[in-house]
Amino acid sequence: MSTPPEAPDFERKILNVALSTAEAAQMVVLAGKAGTPIADYLGYQVRAGAWGHVYALHVAAGERPNLGQVGPDGDAEK
Repeated sequence: MSTPPEAPDFERKILNVALSTAEAAQMVVLAGKAGTPIADYLGYQVRAGAWGHVYALHVAAGERPNLGQVGPDGDAEK
């Protein structure tokens, strides 16, 4: 296993992946079940295979949009 990059730059690069028709179909189904776009799901799988699932989870969490506070400050206290 190689060492993961120190800090991801989040600039997206497109890489071609060779999968059989059945494998590609399964990836589409799994991405749908995860509620994730196919490209993001494949990116997660590539990172997990190259550097391990913990690293892939860390990067995926950093790429997700963050939900800020919804509503006035007083709503959080109720």
